[in-house]
Amino acid sequence: FGGAPSLVVAIVAGGGLLLVAAEADSQVVFIAAWGAGSGIVSAGAFYNVTMPITARRFPDRRPLAFSVLTFVGGLASPIYFPLAAFFVDQWGWRVAIQLLVATLPVTVLPAAFVRTRLPLVRDDRDDRDDRDGPGRSLAETTGFDSVREAYRSRRVLQMLAMFLLSGIAFSALQVHQVPVMTAAGISLAAAASAAAIRGMLSLPGRALIAVLVSRLGLLRGVIAVNGAMTLGIVALMGAGAIPLVAVYVLLTGLAFGMYAPLTNLYAIEVYGERRMGTLLGVQRAVVGPAAALGPILVGVSADATGGFALGLAGMFATSLAALALMVTMPAPARPPDGPGQADYSPSQR
Repeated sequence: FGGAPSLVVAIVAGGGLLLVAAEADSQVVFIAAWGAGSGIVSAGAFYNVTMPITARRFPDRRPLAFSVLTFVGGLASPIYFPLAAFFVDQWGWRVAIQLLVATLPVTVLPAAFVRTRLPLVRDDRDDRDDRDGPGRSLAETTGFDSVREAYRSRRVLQMLAMFLLSGIAFSALQVHQVPVMTAAGISLAAAASAAAIRGMLSLPGRALIAVLVSRLGLLRGVIAVNGAMTLGIVALMGAGAIPLVAVYVLLTGLAFGMYAPLTNLYAIEVYGERRMGTLLGVQRAVVGPAAALGPILVGVSADATGGFALGLAGMFATSLAALALMVTMPAPARPPDGPGQADYSPSQR
């Protein structure tokens, strides 16, 4: 069905529940409506939906398309945070929610009409029956038939394990970077500024995705980005020294911008075309909650030990384990099911 159903549900059901939250007089109603509404919007209109749409719309230029998609997506916070604050200051939080929900159809609905059918490829199996024409869509001839089939693949399971481990490390890094720097003696203002610069560096990182993939390929690009993150954790261990903070900011800022687009590009290559949307959604459902353990574990260890040394060591070990899984990732025994796979896969060119 393409991405249209998910996007429309995000607008109608998610937006509707957020409007209920805006009118709520009860805390219970507000929490329930806000939680469900924001969850539906996030699930129905985030990268797990927009990346498959983009991948199928631009099968021959996926790295560049993902670079543009995530670069524009990275501008959401700089635009919407001050806009939301302005609405709240001017008209209060209830009207602010209503106005922000009103932007959903304007920004999301056009994507529901994007053509996402992949080009036809020749399939010899069709020679026996001409009812479907001379060929079938690439989405019909490549990849796994079901989630169950995908999760029987060692390659898929190893990829999910490496995403899970790197997600644990990266989420912990994102949450605790400022406390780690202040605990090492850096002032709060300087630590917050370093975190802000790191966030801004993610935008040029996203812009460099196509260049990185063209030079290294997808898997080697993912390895390079995870390696940069791992080295950044090492630099953060010496965060009392400003030069090491600068190294941390540069390495992890650029790498953080590249990480989500590259990992999803690689996941699409592993999954194939047939069920890419479903499998990316399941991947997010599996990896997301597990990755959320990272900040919790580091916070608990900091409280228990009175410092971040153990947490940083855990981040480094987890990131290193993910890197080891990436380096040992098995090559496909053959191109994922069906003709034409090698024609569009960036890492196989």
